[in-house]
Amino acid sequence: MADLILALSLAAAAQTAADSPMTGLWATSEDGGRVRIEACSDAPRKLCGELMDAQILQAEPDRRDINNPDEALRERPLRGVRVIDRFERGEDGEWTPGVLYDPEEGRNIRRGHITLVDEDRLEVRGCVTFICRTQVWTRIEDGA
Repeated sequence: MADLILALSLAAAAQTAADSPMTGLWATSEDGGRVRIEACSDAPRKLCGELMDAQILQAEPDRRDINNPDEALRERPLRGVRVIDRFERGEDGEWTPGVLYDPEEGRNIRRGHITLVDEDRLEVRGCVTFICRTQVWTRIEDGA
């Protein structure tokens, strides 16, 4: 029995973020945003998400990351910017302690949490000091 438990725990640890039901294309709750979530290319056991679309990109497709606090990054295209960075699966199914990036404010939110509410809804929460903001995202397309 102990061998079975050990084997199951090792299999869970070896699972990549690509196996997560969170992968896919998600509609954010604000500004017509679309974020593709998948395993990070540089850390396959972690989740990352790139901005694929937003109202500002529909109006200005070549929009740059002009609000970024790092001047060197202000000329990069906003489409494709990593807005979810390096979230790790916790034992309770919540993914944390990743970084969320808000391109409107040019702010990295270092206390992010992502929880799968059900197969088509994702709760994304970011906290700065004692103030937290939560959005519920809706699945558009499965990652499989």
